[in-house]
Amino acid sequence: KSNVPILTTTCRINPKSKLLYYAGHGRRTGYEQDRDYAIAQLVRLMKSPNLDLSKTIWKSISNVDEKWWEARYRRNYSDPYKTNLSQLGYVLKAAKWIPQEGGLLVIPAEASVEKLPGGFKFDKEWPWLQAIQFGRNDKVRLRNIEEEKQKEQEYETNAKKLGFRDKEQAEAAKELTQHMTAAEIRALTEERKRKRQTLDFELPDSEPKNPERRAEKVAERATDSDLKETEIRSRSISVSDDRAKQEARQYLQQQYTNSDGEMACQICQSPMPFKLDNGEYYFEAVEFVKGFKRYFFQNYIALCPNHAAMYQHANGSKEIVLDLLLDMDEQILSLTLANKETQIYFTKTHLHDLRSVLKSHKND
Repeated sequence: KSNVPILTTTCRINPKSKLLYYAGHGRRTGYEQDRDYAIAQLVRLMKSPNLDLSKTIWKSISNVDEKWWEARYRRNYSDPYKTNLSQLGYVLKAAKWIPQEGGLLVIPAEASVEKLPGGFKFDKEWPWLQAIQFGRNDKVRLRNIEEEKQKEQEYETNAKKLGFRDKEQAEAAKELTQHMTAAEIRALTEERKRKRQTLDFELPDSEPKNPERRAEKVAERATDSDLKETEIRSRSISVSDDRAKQEARQYLQQQYTNSDGEMACQICQSPMPFKLDNGEYYFEAVEFVKGFKRYFFQNYIALCPNHAAMYQHANGSKEIVLDLLLDMDEQILSLTLANKETQIYFTKTHLHDLRSVLKSHKND
C-alpha cells in the first residue's frame, strides 16, 4: 500500500533540538556523525489517523533493532555524542495515534496497555515506550496513589504512637481540640475520664432473704426509736468573715463572668455546673491563702463544688501556694489537688489585686 510508513535514516537534524546535540566549539571533520530517524509523510498521515495506520506504525517501530527513538550527533572524533529524541520520536510522542477502548485515539502519555485493542503486540521492556512516554499519566496516577497510601500508613502509624486507636480517632481529636487551650483539653479529658469511671463503676446492691420478716423487724425498731430533742445554744459568728465573703462573691462574679453571661470555675476553666432557682450560677468562694490575720475579699477564688472540696481537703500544695503565686509569670498557676497536677486560672486584674494584697501583708 502506498500509505505504509517506511522507517528511514536521515542526515537531517530536528531544528528544535539541534542545539542540544552540540554545545561548544570544534573543527568539523570526516568523523562528523549526524543520525536521525523519520517515517516519510508521517506528519501528514497523522492529521487523519485511524486504527489501520496505528497498527502499521506500531508494527514498523516494534520490529526493528535500531534505536529509532534516539538521534545522535557529534562534530568530530574528539567530541562525545550528543543525543536527543529523534524526529520520529517527537512526532509519535505528540500525536494522537494510540487506540484505546471504544475507538478513542490518544497521545502515548494518556494511553493504557489494558485498553489497547487486539492486534497490538506489547512488551513492557521495549525502551521506546518510555521514550515516547507511553502510559506516563497512568504511571503518575498510580505513583500518586501509592504515595498517598504510604502517607496514610505513616499517619496511621504516628497516630497509634501518640495513643490514638486509628487515623479517624486522631482526625476527630484534631477537629475537636484545634481551637482549645491546653487547659481546656485537660479539663475535657478529666470530664471524659469521670464519665468513663461512672459507666464502669459497679453499684453495690443487697437483697433481703426474707422481705416480709425484715419489714416487720424494721417497723418494730422504728416504733421504739428515740424522739428528736432540740435545745437552743449560742454560738459566735465572724461578722468580718461573712462580710469579706459577700464582697468576695460580688468581686468574683464580676471577674469570672464572660461577655455571654457565663461564670467560670477557675480550675475547670469552663462554666459552673448549674444555676440556682434565681438564675444565678452556684459557686463557692474559697479562701486562697489561709493564715492571715485579716480577711481580704481579693484572697478568694471562684470554684465549682467539686473543686472547692478538693482545694480545701485534698490540697497537696497548700503550704507553698503563696510562694507559687508570687513566683508565677503567667495567668495560670499549677498545683497538686487530689494527687494530680491541676491549674488555676486568674484574670489579670484578680492576679494583680491578689498579689498586691498578699505582698503587703506577707509578714503579718
